[in-house]
Amino acid sequence: MAKNAAPLQEAFELLSREVTEKNLKGVVLELVGEAWVRIELRHEARVAWLGHRGGLGYFLSWSPDAVPVAFFALDRKVAAAILALPASPPGPGAELVEAMSESTPDPGRLKEILDRIPATDRGLNTLATLASLRAFRAAIDRLRYLVESQVELHHSEQEFKRHLASCPWLIGAQYTATVKEEWALSVDTRADLLLVNALGRIDVIELKRPDTVILAKERRWGRTRWRASQHLSSALSQARTYLRELDENRLSIRSRLRDVPQSIGIYRSSVLIVAGRSPESQEALEALRDMNVENARILIVTYDDLLLVAEATIRVVERRSGYSEPAA
Repeated sequence: MAKNAAPLQEAFELLSREVTEKNLKGVVLELVGEAWVRIELRHEARVAWLGHRGGLGYFLSWSPDAVPVAFFALDRKVAAAILALPASPPGPGAELVEAMSESTPDPGRLKEILDRIPATDRGLNTLATLASLRAFRAAIDRLRYLVESQVELHHSEQEFKRHLASCPWLIGAQYTATVKEEWALSVDTRADLLLVNALGRIDVIELKRPDTVILAKERRWGRTRWRASQHLSSALSQARTYLRELDENRLSIRSRLRDVPQSIGIYRSSVLIVAGRSPESQEALEALRDMNVENARILIVTYDDLLLVAEATIRVVERRSGYSEPAA
């Protein structure tokens, strides 16, 4: 039996009991293979899809092709909430929800709908803040999904690169924009990402997948110690090459960035290596910190580090904005 089959069978039975006990004639359930529970909401003329990811939990989507970004545990209370999904209200509010749900929202259509909705400046500012927080939260949840499902689904390095390039702040709050992706610093040197920081300087990002082994244990002179793995050693060597190219040829490199504003410069750039997961042992963590101290202008961060910092940052913003999610 597939990994998802048992949880989805349990979900199907739980939802079926809710439908029967509450006599929900407008809801039709169907267990689709071992991947989905199809929930037809006839009162809304829509279909919802309930899926499951091992180690992450259940997720709900309006399309089986959508990528899940938020996961939850399923109990009777949640099941009742799913089956009680309200019909869309009439008017421009419903149009706004529909327009925002499209895979590629049309900015012109969104603007036209917003122009028809009576709102104060404060109301629009509130909507903008909530929308921004929602987008930030979705970006974090998407990264968490990619990281947590890596062992099972084997996402490519390119998938991580695309997501982080579209949300550079996930790599660090100091990064405001992505300058280049897969860009040649020289004939033999190609950087994964060039990001600009808040000081207007360009840094280089070297990306590896979260399942990359970054530390190796060895025993020497009767003692066990942690050292950089072959993968991390290769990334560190590449990072040093980036720094050498940037220091020795920064003017020629900058001249080739013709579409980048002149206010953005290259001077004493840093390289961030994003790779692997955080080690569990204290000794391994300390070894990783020592490597960061030993390698000037090179910082090794794991995907767990990115998620921890991003989560802490958005919670601070939520609290200061007054839109914190209620504690569980």
